[in-house]
Amino acid sequence: MLKKLSVFLLIFTMPVIAYGASLCGQSYYKNCNAGYYLSNRNCLACTGCTDCTSTSWANLGAGYQSRTARTCNCNICNSSTEYRCAPGYYGTTTNGVTGCAACPSGGMSAGGNGTQITSCYTLTITGSDGNGAWEYATPPCYYSL
Repeated sequence: MLKKLSVFLLIFTMPVIAYGASLCGQSYYKNCNAGYYLSNRNCLACTGCTDCTSTSWANLGAGYQSRTARTCNCNICNSSTEYRCAPGYYGTTTNGVTGCAACPSGGMSAGGNGTQITSCYTLTITGSDGNGAWEYATPPCYYSL
């Protein structure tokens, strides 16, 4: 009985290494090289995507913009929605609803780039004091912390 058990264990504990180079005489690839994709067990050359360009930024609500971002991965056009703060606003948004604030005193900003108030600027600064009115007009004047 001991001999039969040891033969049984030897047969059923040996690793199976029949995976990889061929399957029933056909080439079989698990992964393809860069520039190729797997289709029905064959690696085919990528041909690119057609009409896979991102849309322009469009206004959502006050202070927010969104666009559909598209990227080509081999033959597949992937798309996702991106959000940013609109020009004249600063901050960070991930949903196009919260996270952006208006630049103070009618200030301006380039849309989407500024996460802090220091990305806001004015083209002219006017004011007055006891001696009269004045204007500082060397644009742009950025806010500082």
